[in-house]
Amino acid sequence: MKQKITPQELHQNLTEEKPGSDHLLHGAGKQGQFSGSTQPDRDQSDLAKVTLLQSLLDRCSDAIFVIDPANGSFLDVNETACRNLGYSREELLNLCVTDIENYIQDQSGWKSHLAELAAKNNLLKHGQHRCKDGRSFPVEVSVSFLEKEKTGYIVAIARDITARRQIEEDLSTSELRYRLLVETMNDALGVQDAKGCITYVNKRLCQMWGYSEEELIGRKVSDFLDKKNRAIFKKQMTLRRKGFSDPYEVTWTGKNGKKIPSIISPAPLFDSHGNLEGSFAVITDISQRKSAEKKLKESHLELEQRVEERTLELQRKNMVLRELLNQIEYEKKQLGKRVTANVEKLSLPIIRKLKEKSSSVDQKYLKMLEENLKELTSSFGMTISNSSYNLTPKEVEICNLIKEGFSGKEIAETLNLSLKTIETHRYNIRKKLGISSK
Repeated sequence: MKQKITPQELHQNLTEEKPGSDHLLHGAGKQGQFSGSTQPDRDQSDLAKVTLLQSLLDRCSDAIFVIDPANGSFLDVNETACRNLGYSREELLNLCVTDIENYIQDQSGWKSHLAELAAKNNLLKHGQHRCKDGRSFPVEVSVSFLEKEKTGYIVAIARDITARRQIEEDLSTSELRYRLLVETMNDALGVQDAKGCITYVNKRLCQMWGYSEEELIGRKVSDFLDKKNRAIFKKQMTLRRKGFSDPYEVTWTGKNGKKIPSIISPAPLFDSHGNLEGSFAVITDISQRKSAEKKLKESHLELEQRVEERTLELQRKNMVLRELLNQIEYEKKQLGKRVTANVEKLSLPIIRKLKEKSSSVDQKYLKMLEENLKELTSSFGMTISNSSYNLTPKEVEICNLIKEGFSGKEIAETLNLSLKTIETHRYNIRKKLGISSK
């Protein structure tokens, strides 16, 4: 693996005095060599160190350029610079900064860059290096100005940041995507720090509470809760510090005092040491659900009340109906008593007097009349006249004569009918009364 060398280390190597030698960057040497003097008295160990330094610089993962401040031409480059740009060392040493840097295109640009470097001595710039094949890639360049024995040098260390830029672009795209998702979601989203101060809100939360983003950022979450809900929130924050994140209900107070019931789905945020540094929460407005629940409850209570009122009304009507039936039954009994009394006190005495003065035939009819009047007040008369038997008036009359002991012949004479007709009537009566077999 290639060993990396930092700009600070390179700066130190290029400026460090070696015992018994000149500066490593010596102007009398051949261009393109990080070499010292070729004087015969050069210590062989120093030469070995220079060779080691050259090897280290070539193995550095960043491109290194030694530049002539006068015109921006390259005095030396390492292998990484050649490899990144697609040039050989010899080709690069015949080029200058304006040949490879898109942001410094001419000598005027180079002079402006040189003036900035002279003022600050060190620069960290971002640029675009242009390869031999025309391809460009982003770089981060650390530029330092060095001066030794009245000779100035510029050392530029360029790092290819293509991968970093791609990661940054991917992160930016991902952030944009998730920000769009957060900003367009139906639920509200808020983030608070460890002190309970709001650090982020999405548009839905602003709409829900009736505040702008500027009015909310920096405010405490508890500012938007009444006393009762503030106690709920405080208890939940205690649980959040313990790592709990169960949903709970709380009612917010909006800008105009509007109450906003909601379900909070929280999640704690911990730092690398396990300390709570804040939390975020998805906030779902349940105002419509609460309103629907209230209406349903009201409808249920109204229905119960109507059922109760209807039940009382039916109970009252049933009571009135029972009283009416009792009254009818009472009046019926009273009517029966009056009919019985009238028959016994008025009709029967007259019939008895008529029987004393009438012939035997008339007495028979009078006796029948007397018996029929008695039957009006007896259970037999009511039973035999029951409509469920479907007896004709003539059949009822025959039934009464049979009850009085009249024979078929006597009934025929009494009703002035033939005996055969009386027998037919008797058969029909037995059949209707269910005694046809007797």
